Amino acid sequence: RNLNLNREIFIENQIKTVIWLTKTESMSLPVYAPDLWAFRHYVVEFFTVRSGRKSMLPAEILMWHHQGINEPVKILRDRIETNERYLKQLPQTAEANSSRIELLYTIGQLYWCLGDSQKATELLQLGIDTDRQPEHSLCRTWLLNGLAIIHYEKGEYLKAAEIYIDLITNNQNDGILRIDLGITLCALGKYSKAISECKKAVKLNTTNANIWNRIGYIYLAAGKMDEATSAFKKAIQLAPTSSAFYESLAIDYYMLGLTEESFDQIEIANKYAGNETFFLKVYEEVIQGNSEKSIERIQSALISGLISKTDLKRNYNSRILLQSLLEEKSLKEWHSA
Repeated sequence: RNLNLNREIFIENQIKTVIWLTKTESMSLPVYAPDLWAFRHYVVEFFTVRSGRKSMLPAEILMWHHQGINEPVKILRDRIETNERYLKQLPQTAEANSSRIELLYTIGQLYWCLGDSQKATELLQLGIDTDRQPEHSLCRTWLLNGLAIIHYEKGEYLKAAEIYIDLITNNQNDGILRIDLGITLCALGKYSKAISECKKAVKLNTTNANIWNRIGYIYLAAGKMDEATSAFKKAIQLAPTSSAFYESLAIDYYMLGLTEESFDQIEIANKYAGNETFFLKVYEEVIQGNSEKSIERIQSALISGLISKTDLKRNYNSRILLQSLLEEKSLKEWHSA
């Protein structure tokens, strides 16, 4: 603000100044010193380490075989109630086992989306126990993938990796399993092997935007920012009306320090987000350097009921952006939710 108020001193005395800024300062300066910023002559952005900081990916990035369950809590509960009613109505016959197992998988995934991992585990395990098919059956693969995701969520990365490696032995062409193994290998610090699984997955699913998007996050976790950018752009190319993929690219640009490019992606995401714009506002505040304000926004929304703890937990982008602040002791209570 002092620089803003006294910028005439530089002009009147013809003072040439080079100001070195950290990333946070470079985002704050246009806010607090808009006149000084407007009359700047040249800006050079230095990427001293092109590979970014390695980070842990939230369990919500892992892929289930049935995608797209990202709905309000009430709808999730209604779906659980409906499917549980169908489950009770099934006859106790061998012929009905296939339907029973699929319903157990679906209900288990819905409970997981609600944040009830214990109930999800019980249902997925019941599905496995009910399955009389050979160990490489499709439903068994889905159920075990769900259990592996829950192991990952609990921090049991080695156990999750063991499940994936075993599943891939009999499902060589399942790109989702390879992506999930890649994410798990990142958690174990095995980035080269994770990227190898990425490449295998994309060969199997060249047109799957969700897989390209997850590959972008694996590259982010490995600190390979350029490769992450390419993967996110590929996801957008394959699904140009999905706001989620523009959000991913915005986060990638933010981590590269490309603030304007990041805002451009948020603006595009807004066009396709419909009414789901709350977290886009959170991203904007973080990108502007107002992380504390974004956290206040989240806390206020939780108190007012605008969003639920489940909504917050499922939104892995906000958790990635706020990772360092979420580790602070004062925020553990709602972050753990």
